[in-house]
Amino acid sequence: MKHIKLFENFGVYEALEGYLNCALWTGEFDDNDFDDIDSKSVDNARDDVDNFFEELRRHMLLDKLIKEMDLDSIGHDFWLTRNGNGVGFWDRDLGDLGDKVSKICELFGGKDIYKGDDEKIYIE
Repeated sequence: MKHIKLFENFGVYEALEGYLNCALWTGEFDDNDFDDIDSKSVDNARDDVDNFFEELRRHMLLDKLIKEMDLDSIGHDFWLTRNGNGVGFWDRDLGDLGDKVSKICELFGGKDIYKGDDEKIYIE
């Protein structure tokens, strides 16, 4: 299983945590925790966040963004921006950087979050 390569360099999973917390919040599942999320959904989220960071690095935006925002907030805004929630990177007074990062988020498309019949939370 692929784990967040870039985060291993940082030694934290803060961006993934921010991403999942925001997903739970926007899905109105904020009384739930990560254990309530289907494990495949968590793995897919980990891959999405990892690929997002790779894309930021490829466009030479990763270091700039990390100087402006903490990792938790980056994960949070990745969820919001990719899903068109009306706020996100473009709304953080980051100027051109926010616009560029928002464009990258668009490459990932939106995700839905819902509770299944088995009471697990799924992100697809």
